[in-house]
Amino acid sequence: MSLNGEKDRRNMKILIVEDDISTRKLEQMMLRRAGYGVLEAENGLVAFEVLDIEHIDVILLDVLMPEMTGIEFLRKFKSNPITARIPVILCTSVSEEDIVHEALSLGINGYILKPINAKDLLQKVQQVEKKIEPVLENPRKITNKLGLDFAEYRELLTLLVDDGKQRLKTIGRKVEAGDFKDFSLFARDLSSSAKNLGANALHQAALDASAFVPNADKEVQEKYFLKIRSEIERLVEATSAIG
Repeated sequence: MSLNGEKDRRNMKILIVEDDISTRKLEQMMLRRAGYGVLEAENGLVAFEVLDIEHIDVILLDVLMPEMTGIEFLRKFKSNPITARIPVILCTSVSEEDIVHEALSLGINGYILKPINAKDLLQKVQQVEKKIEPVLENPRKITNKLGLDFAEYRELLTLLVDDGKQRLKTIGRKVEAGDFKDFSLFARDLSSSAKNLGANALHQAALDASAFVPNADKEVQEKYFLKIRSEIERLVEATSAIG
């Protein structure tokens, strides 16, 4: 991240969910040429496997696929509070108007018509990109608000990260045993600290966890745990770029 708050596209990860290999490769080339990181999945089932292990910023979703259609993927995707926040752009044809209406009702962030061209694809991605919660708010804005220089700000972020990692390690043993009480309390505290330092993505992940974890099933609770761990790692990278 630059100091003026502009997003670094190299840190943006876009997941292409498309069964046609030539279309998938074309979309990958267009996006990588524009500076985005790209991951691929040939169907919705594989996409969920990717989402379990990777941080994804935007999903580019085909409609008609084997194993799991785009609409089936969306229904499951949007029912999970962890993945539901990730923006989705639907890739569709003119003949699939009814599907587009259903996808819009499920909360997609836009759609593009096939055959895809670079101008339309990048324009839509950039529109969605503006709405994505950044890892860090503009560092200059935060340091001015807190009355700190960049070195002091970086020191506080490092303390936040190191403490978060240590507490996650301790809490992780309880999480494995199915005890999420301490994790819920930790998430609440972490949300507040992260917000104060402008660590927006970590703040949102921790805020969601503190709200959902107490009543969620074990699988969802574990995913929140992994989500916070992932956001802490992303914050490490963003912190190293300050100053």
